[in-house]
Amino acid sequence: MRPSTLACVGVLAVAVALPLSGSDLGSPYCFGIGCPCGNDDPSAGCANSSGRGARLEALGSTSVSAADLQFRATQLPTSSLSLLVLSPAQRSVPFGDGLLCVGPGMARLRTHLNSGQAGTVTYANVLPILAAHGVVVQAGETWNAQVWFRDPAHKGVCGGQSNLTHAWTLTFTP
Repeated sequence: MRPSTLACVGVLAVAVALPLSGSDLGSPYCFGIGCPCGNDDPSAGCANSSGRGARLEALGSTSVSAADLQFRATQLPTSSLSLLVLSPAQRSVPFGDGLLCVGPGMARLRTHLNSGQAGTVTYANVLPILAAHGVVVQAGETWNAQVWFRDPAHKGVCGGQSNLTHAWTLTFTP
């Protein structure tokens, strides 16, 4: 498994279109620009109570047969519950303190994870878990992912008590 180059972008002040070095893991989109209460973070999702936006990265591969795709969300508030959502569709609508960029037609991973003191969660076994709940991803399909999380500290930066990472799009291979 190799992480995408998105992890290296965190040192930049803005989200620049960096090449993903031939990555087969798709690409990030829907950064925190035009956030609900001016809580913009152009290098991640909309800013949360940690003072910055949450980031999402894809790990593993897009191979349906390998079924090793993982998503890692970082820069979440500490001890925050989160949920991975996926959809073949994209949109951009205000939701809580952030922007919801996947859907309609969302599938939830059905696993809530706690970010702990590190403010990080990793969703492993994404394809097998989806399949166990009747969502079978096929080679050639393009899906979008995003992590929704609770942000109850001071009711979040905008008072919405939840926020989202930026989103990730990828096309699956055999």
